[in-house]
Amino acid sequence: MHLVLLPGERAAGRIHSEASGFEIAFSDAQAGPSGAPRHSFVLYRDEYASITKVVRFLDELSSEELRRRERALRHAYRPAIHRRWARRIRNWLNTLKDAFSDAAAAVAGHAGFKGQSGRAGSTGGVLAGPLGRAHDALLERHIGHRVVVVVEDGDGEEYVGVFREYSSVFLSIADVESPSDSGEPRMADLILSRPRWVVRAAAEPN
Repeated sequence: MHLVLLPGERAAGRIHSEASGFEIAFSDAQAGPSGAPRHSFVLYRDEYASITKVVRFLDELSSEELRRRERALRHAYRPAIHRRWARRIRNWLNTLKDAFSDAAAAVAGHAGFKGQSGRAGSTGGVLAGPLGRAHDALLERHIGHRVVVVVEDGDGEEYVGVFREYSSVFLSIADVESPSDSGEPRMADLILSRPRWVVRAAAEPN
């Protein structure tokens, strides 16, 4: 995995994720500011806003990792009926969370209590996620299809790939031609930060 943080910091290695964050293990030790060796980089969940993208080059995966990836993509694009029902239930719950956080913020705002409005906004951040909607009907219809994703900081960077999944914090795009350190494009899967990146267009008829 190759992690790109703002403002341009990078870390590369094998990733291990948990609910509280993730750790990238380096293949070779790196010296920190004090000179002490560092064998990994830990990023906590409340630091995710500093991520701009995570890149997984397919030619760096083992045969078993490639098989697991293909199996996961099949489940994402052509889910069995129990997976489709599970997703519908999850989307329904996420819609309720989004609606509740919007309503809480609106009520506090109309009441004119700035302190309460701030607390309601904080509640909305916990429920619906700080960077995007937990359920987005516009994005749902593009899962499994090729899309164009663009960065919203005005530098014109964009990618074309298969839209795999989204959350309130990230977008997951597969089969992307991504630039590498050598300058040659390599096939990769991307995890992109919302709202720094957005799905801007369909790249094929839906």
